[in-house]
Amino acid sequence: MAFVDSYFSYVDHSGLLLAHIVLMTLAWFFILPITVMLSIARSRLALALQMAFLSMNAVALLLGTIYNSKTPDLYENNAHHKLGWAVTWIALVQAVLGLIRAYCGAGQVEYESPTLDYQKLQNIREVDSYRFSSDSGHGTDAASSRSSSTSSKRESEDEMENLQDSRGGGGEPSDVEKHGLMGNAAVDRFIVRKLSWITHSRALTWVDVIYTAVDRTILILGFVALASGIVTYGGIFRGNHVFGGMAHFVKGGIFLWYGLFSLGRCMGAFADLGWAWNVKPSASMVGSRKAAMPSAEFVESFLIFFYGASNVWLEHLAAWGGAWTAQDLEHVSITIMFFGGGL
Repeated sequence: MAFVDSYFSYVDHSGLLLAHIVLMTLAWFFILPITVMLSIARSRLALALQMAFLSMNAVALLLGTIYNSKTPDLYENNAHHKLGWAVTWIALVQAVLGLIRAYCGAGQVEYESPTLDYQKLQNIREVDSYRFSSDSGHGTDAASSRSSSTSSKRESEDEMENLQDSRGGGGEPSDVEKHGLMGNAAVDRFIVRKLSWITHSRALTWVDVIYTAVDRTILILGFVALASGIVTYGGIFRGNHVFGGMAHFVKGGIFLWYGLFSLGRCMGAFADLGWAWNVKPSASMVGSRKAAMPSAEFVESFLIFFYGASNVWLEHLAAWGGAWTAQDLEHVSITIMFFGGGL
């Protein structure tokens, strides 16, 4: 058999590897992003879709494990195998935390939709526009403007109160209490009893914090795992060439996620942090913690700065100790421009 140095060139049992790649792509690039969006929106469908993601990921992992057992190790000590298991365990822990949150009601009672934050901000701006666009300052027009803006604010506040009540703030039993997640009243009651101590302790706060943190970062972790899979599959960036590979993958990854970040802003994502518009919400509107978050412009500048700072020396590290080439100097000059631009 001819010598092969990559899984791409190795034809034996390639069907197992192809199935692994297809299932992982479907799970991490299609099912998981939808799951994250539903989770952020506090949808009851998020948990079911999360279980579907874990099931497909488990099948893909099984196929990958079988493939590895039948083939030689063509990329020794590669990062993909370690990263794959790490992100799988993180996703599994998040699913368990999601079950705990569902049974204990974390994040349901005092949740306020980012759309409501935006509506409240719009109401404030409308009040200001009514005040400054009153017809020549005549008393009748000014009074009618004030009355219309006041009634508009009142209607919006009533709608928000009604929506908050419908989300669980009115003391009604939740859907979990009425129907259960497992479809079995006895099983659901048993789980609720076992988790009752969490409901009345600070542990539930930590469960919610960890779950939310994973929610906001799991897609980036999946992207890193997928990128390492491409490297392992192609058998590239071995030895000192890893630095050149990191330089290009870090650059491409940052630009990709910067584009997705900007697209998300245009679609209204991160509205609860004030990143979906150019007006920073007050603490009374979104809470002191979210009001203290940096602005979207700061985040954009940090991404540009991070790319420049992390790539200054990576290209030359592949030939460290040797003479500087024109390509090295070209990369350094580009990264310094981004470094300064981010600052």
